[in-house]
Amino acid sequence: MRTVSKNFSVQRSLLVFVAIMAWLVPSAVSAYSVVMVTPPEVDSYTTVDEPAALRAYYGVLKGFPHTYRFTLDTATEVTFQIAEPAIMQPAGSPSVIVVREVERGVEEVARLNASEVGKETETVYATGDTYRLGERFTQTLETGTYLVEVSNGDNDGKYVLRMGTLPVEDGLGYFGTLKQIHAIKQFFNKPSLLVMQSPYYYVPVLLLIAIGGWWYRRRQKMKYA
Repeated sequence: MRTVSKNFSVQRSLLVFVAIMAWLVPSAVSAYSVVMVTPPEVDSYTTVDEPAALRAYYGVLKGFPHTYRFTLDTATEVTFQIAEPAIMQPAGSPSVIVVREVERGVEEVARLNASEVGKETETVYATGDTYRLGERFTQTLETGTYLVEVSNGDNDGKYVLRMGTLPVEDGLGYFGTLKQIHAIKQFFNKPSLLVMQSPYYYVPVLLLIAIGGWWYRRRQKMKYA
């Protein structure tokens, strides 16, 4: 009878652990799907397949602007917001210009000014990192091909371009999520050990410690009962 009770307790503990892990894994590191961007040269651009999808593009300017390109087959509401990590930036905050390709070149659609960056901040609980936010642009754009250019004074520094409104499923899994958090810490120039700031790391660890401590005390009581 004692063995049955013991097995039931173990199963219950494992179920609690699995339930918490199942809650952690589907949750995003932030509201946005994270994409690390490293264009190789000035004429390169990053293709955005789903401009309405919630994605955050993390980029580092190194001598030239970064350009994003997307095509709309139907009129679509599109949202952009520029942000930057709350760390020292050598060349000032980033700005954004959105243009539409036309027969004789491009026409300007919107401009997000660098002077607006930093009037609002946001700390992402899942990673423990803080961002300085810029202005947000939301507009229904007509069919066509659009370019989004991110730059600053010397094209030197880090930025985050947030796009879209529709949540997407990354399918990273638990260890893939930890790897993504590690990449964000590197983006912020923080030590890798600070991955431990994230509940994705410390909640399972604390839970395992708690279960282990409870199980050890239970065994000790049964041993001397």
